[in-house]
Amino acid sequence: MSKWYDSYELEFSLGALPRLKEKIKESIVWKKKKEKAPMRLRLEILILRLFLKKRILIRRLDWSKNELKSIFSEKVVLQNLLEERENQFILLEKENFELKRQLELLGFIESSGRN
Repeated sequence: MSKWYDSYELEFSLGALPRLKEKIKESIVWKKKKEKAPMRLRLEILILRLFLKKRILIRRLDWSKNELKSIFSEKVVLQNLLEERENQFILLEKENFELKRQLELLGFIESSGRN
């Protein structure tokens, strides 16, 4: 899975944002004239920038959700594997104890004084 900030995919999902670019170019023209851009233009740029930030945050949120799902599913798999290994270990300990007991009964090894 690519990162949420992968520039190619981000531009693809957000579009080329031609409207925002156009408004910024208009603002630059006003700045070159050394005049203040009209309030309407400044507000449009602000609103378009807020929409852009919202899209980016939504994309980041979606990416984070998917990443967390992936992490937690891996965690569940690892927990199950750990439980399986612990059960195998317990069974091996029991088997080992039983084999030692049988060897003691047959006289192959001395009793260690514990059960």
